[in-house]
Amino acid sequence: WNWRSVHLLSAVSVLVLLFVHLLCHARRYIRGRKFFIALGAAFVLATVGIFGLPYLDRWFHQVKVEKETIIQGEKIQVSGRVLTVYFSRVGNTDFPPGVDAVSGASIMKDKETLIGNAEMIAAMIHDAAGGDIYAIRTKEKYPADYGATTRVGRKELDENLAPALVGPLPELADYDVVFVVYPLWWHTLPMAVQGFLEHYDLHGKSIVPVVTHGGGGISESIEKIKETTGAHLPGEILDIYSSDIPSARQDIAAYLKRMKLD
Repeated sequence: WNWRSVHLLSAVSVLVLLFVHLLCHARRYIRGRKFFIALGAAFVLATVGIFGLPYLDRWFHQVKVEKETIIQGEKIQVSGRVLTVYFSRVGNTDFPPGVDAVSGASIMKDKETLIGNAEMIAAMIHDAAGGDIYAIRTKEKYPADYGATTRVGRKELDENLAPALVGPLPELADYDVVFVVYPLWWHTLPMAVQGFLEHYDLHGKSIVPVVTHGGGGISESIEKIKETTGAHLPGEILDIYSSDIPSARQDIAAYLKRMKLD
């Protein structure tokens, strides 16, 4: 649950009440076939307003940013040695020249440089908390087409098969707090991230997941991390909606201030 899901539920509830109201009163003025045509047209327009416009904004709105400007902000003291790990499509996909940067495809653009959503969040955390930063890289690249990537991710999940990673991997024993930034894939943890975590004995380690998503929140991913690692996780998990990432730096600083680790 987040403010977007509450908003969506509220909007749908109001839509249902609106149509109950229309059904009660419209037949006084419009009868027969015309009534059902008018009712159907009103329903289509309301549905497009609630679902269609946000969908278009998410999937077709190009995200152009100045990375060095938006990642900078307040510095937060996090106790211990800090590592920020992230998994993003950029760096794990060979995109063609001139590819568009759209929020729904987990990509933004700084001039001609592509930046992944999770990569941008990781850069913000790194700027705020300091320490080191590490990108998870897969041996086999994912397709440039977003739909094809989701199908590959689904296949990995169904087969419970993590892709091979490109090393060397960091020594997590050298760190006290490890932020793990990842996109929500099929309502859970990407298999590349799960495979990375499975390389280590993380029992008792402090892991801080940060989830980027298109509306699904943290979904089942946190339970998967707990199951995979046995690590200590904070009571509050930060999830960031894809379209909110360019303006998320202040929210990240606020989260780091109130973050509590066992």
